[in-house]
Amino acid sequence: SVFYIAEQGGFHNITQTWRDKQVKIVIDRNHSFTATVPEDGIGSWMIKTENGYQFFDLSKGKDQQLVADFSKAAPLFASGSNAADFNYSLEADTAITKKAREQYLAGIRSISMDSALLRRKAYAVFKKNMLDRYRQNHQLSADYYKWLYSKYMYEPFERTLVENVRNRDSVDDITLSKLLEPGTADEYAALHTTEYNDLVSFFMYKKFKAQSGATPNKSNLFNFAQNNFLSGNTREVYLTRLMAFFVKDADSIYNPVFERYDQLVQNPRLKVLIDNAQKEH
Repeated sequence: SVFYIAEQGGFHNITQTWRDKQVKIVIDRNHSFTATVPEDGIGSWMIKTENGYQFFDLSKGKDQQLVADFSKAAPLFASGSNAADFNYSLEADTAITKKAREQYLAGIRSISMDSALLRRKAYAVFKKNMLDRYRQNHQLSADYYKWLYSKYMYEPFERTLVENVRNRDSVDDITLSKLLEPGTADEYAALHTTEYNDLVSFFMYKKFKAQSGATPNKSNLFNFAQNNFLSGNTREVYLTRLMAFFVKDADSIYNPVFERYDQLVQNPRLKVLIDNAQKEH
């Protein structure tokens, strides 16, 4: 009569807080349930059952009509409006067979960075093609399609950086250019794609060290980012990510930095996220 859905984990794209909220759902006497989920964009969620986990994505402001059948390994299935968005994760998980995962990902952490990146890029092409086939037969929303496509684009580079670059301080310019192949000026990805912003953060870390020789920290990176390399949404999100690290500091440290941040960043949504984070601490 009771089950829980929870955020899948991973850091919030903007504030870098850990996504670990969960929602309790109670099935009533009529075998029905309703729930409101605290999602502020598009995010990955899951349900744990005796058979394992089911993963799915939820979008802010979009109602879902769900049927729960706990005799199935993946108990939740959507019908009606927005159903295609919800059901995609289950169909994708079915389409990405064990053989496909082994073809692209088997032993990938132990091979060279170049080889790993090639395999992951091929796997991303496989997933993009799978997404396009699904879209041809289902009413996938434009917002969700763009969100997934951007994730698939940057995932190979971010995963290779995390899993195959053993000493990040030793990364040279040639290697950095391979990891930043898609560039650092994607207006959409800055606001929606964690993998992209993680790559931007690494890029700025390397550029700061190369120019100053100093050890990067939140203060000197914030100063550096005001006038170097980044622009548009990418610059504003990067500054917001850095600003989020100041929210636990004393007012004497936080307030002067926020005054500069408030002048540099124009996007009100980003400022609200920082304001909320500061109030929570």
